[in-house]
Amino acid sequence: MKYGIDVSSWQGKIDWSKVKKAGIEFAILRAGFGWGKDNTDTRFEEYYAGARLAGIPVGAYHYSYAVSVSEAKKEAEAFLSRLKGKQFEYPVYYDQESDQQAGLSKGLLTEIADTFLGIVQSNGYYVGLYSNRYWLDNKLDKNYLLKKYDLWLALYTSSRKPDTDRRNECGMWQYTNKGQIPGIISDVDLNVAYKDYPAIIKQRKLNGFKEEREDTVFLRVIRFGDSGEDIGQVQRFLKNRGLYTGPIDNKFGPGQGFLNAVKAFQKAENLEVDGIIGPKTQARIVELLLQDQENNIKNTAKLTKAKELADQIKKL
Repeated sequence: MKYGIDVSSWQGKIDWSKVKKAGIEFAILRAGFGWGKDNTDTRFEEYYAGARLAGIPVGAYHYSYAVSVSEAKKEAEAFLSRLKGKQFEYPVYYDQESDQQAGLSKGLLTEIADTFLGIVQSNGYYVGLYSNRYWLDNKLDKNYLLKKYDLWLALYTSSRKPDTDRRNECGMWQYTNKGQIPGIISDVDLNVAYKDYPAIIKQRKLNGFKEEREDTVFLRVIRFGDSGEDIGQVQRFLKNRGLYTGPIDNKFGPGQGFLNAVKAFQKAENLEVDGIIGPKTQARIVELLLQDQENNIKNTAKLTKAKELADQIKKL
């Protein structure tokens, strides 16, 4: 069992290092709501980068306003666009509880949820339904949905503590919305996760954790806030080209030095200057590394040939 939080822009600025030190083991981030292009949570990217930099595994959720199947499809596509290029050790959830949806029939609400979750699941994500007990018992065909998808149950305790074990009811339990955690000024939702989601998700290669491809040394899109040995490899690559002067610390941030170096490389190579080490930037790095390797082989051959000639001259 692991302890975590879920957050949205309502929590404001978060000191993720303090959150980590407080014993929080995961965070579920609101990616957005509805389907408009301006409906991404204003702190989603910030929270993702901050949590990853602090070493806190993350999941995500989408707050729904869909009142039809067609709107559910739009929301699913919007959610997928926000998740693209990121990795999530915890599930990605559908939150269906808005006032606009409360008057819909059980059949329609179930179909809307199933449509959204099915689309996201088919795109390689471990999905789950966020719901409270009343909504489950009265608004949804829970027997149908919970045979297909994990449940993140919202059920608050008077003690504001996880004072019972609900692993037979859900994979994750949100037990209070009045939590107090160092690093977060406002109240925050607190949760317990009963499953080892990171192990399950990585083993199944979901949520951005894909199999290594033979054509690249990279396994993921690398963004500000990430950490890992692959970042150290790029730091060495850019340092060898005089674009990066900082430490080889395997961290993309919190400083701007490595970010600026990535952008300078992208500009020099006529790539999109976005500071993200994505497929095109990765492909160019690999191409240049192979060129360097080939040049090193040629130079070694030249040196070997020169040494052979020198030895022959000495024998004359």
